[in-house]
Order: sequence, then C-alpha cells, then structure tokens
Amino acid sequence: MDILYPKKKLLLDDVTYTNIFRIVDLSRIVRPENLIVFELSGETPMKLALDLYGNSKYFWVNCLINGVVNYHTDWYMGQQKLEKFCRYKYGEHQFDPYRFLNTVTKNYVTDSEDKILRQRLQNNQALPNNIRIVTYADYEFHKNEARRTIYILPPDLLMNFLKAYEKSNTLTLNGGA
Repeated sequence: MDILYPKKKLLLDDVTYTNIFRIVDLSRIVRPENLIVFELSGETPMKLALDLYGNSKYFWVNCLINGVVNYHTDWYMGQQKLEKFCRYKYGEHQFDPYRFLNTVTKNYVTDSEDKILRQRLQNNQALPNNIRIVTYADYEFHKNEARRTIYILPPDLLMNFLKAYEKSNTLTLNGGA
C-alpha cells in the first residue's frame, strides 16, 4: 500500500476525484491513548516523518493528528525561522505594541479595555501593574511555543493508521445510488 497524501476518492463515471477539503473523524482511526506526546525542537514535519517512519512522505500524518493545515505557519518554528517569519510578516513593526495581557488572568484584555489602555499610553500614563504590553513578536513567540508540544503516531501503528484512513476516506458514487 503506497499512500502519499490523504485523499477521498469519488468514483463517478470511472473518474477519480480527490476531495482536499475532507474532514475525517480521527477518533474512528486512532485512539488518543495510543498517541505519544512529543516535544518539538525545530524539526519540520518532513524531518519528523523521516525520523519516525523512515520516509518523509508521511509528513501529513502528524500534521493531520495535530490539526496543522499549513505547516509553514501552523507548525512549531525554531528560533531563527520564527525571527525570519516575524520580520517578513511585520517588518519594522514587529516590536510595536500588539495587545495587552492581564498577567493575573493570563488572558488578553477585552476590546473596550484595550481602547482605554491605548489612550493611557498616548497620554503617557502608567499602566496597571497587572497589565503587560505584548508586541507582535511576543505574540508570535507565545503562539509558536503553544505549538511545540504535539501528539505523534507511534511508528508501529503507521500501517494500520494508513489502511484505516484510506478505508474511511473512500466513497464510490454510481449513478446517484
């Protein structure tokens, strides 16, 4: 069995179509208790698949399991890649204030609170002690850190996963039946 990428086959008039927008119920294919918690340190999905499964073509498996749609932006980035990403995305504004973080609740402030805090900054007034300015770069760093810990499929379950995925992802339509 050689599955390169996830696909859903629609057989209609002897033509196969691939549905790239297919949503799969992974709980029917792999149980969460069979997954392993893994800490990334800058590996790309392809490098991780090569190390785990012996072939980089299975990179999509761990992307799918972790809800990664675009591995360029949704996958954990090493420090250098993150800095390059911030320079590209924000340019010279990467260290500008982005949001305000309440250090007690660990949540970003509401839009109305944000407006008041920005006015205080413009008027050179001090911010409350529990409020921290988060720059664009800080925001991207914290978002990136949240992607560091992922779930991986153990190598010994790969073939069973691929078979179950292919089976759940194939649909044949014949004459509207």
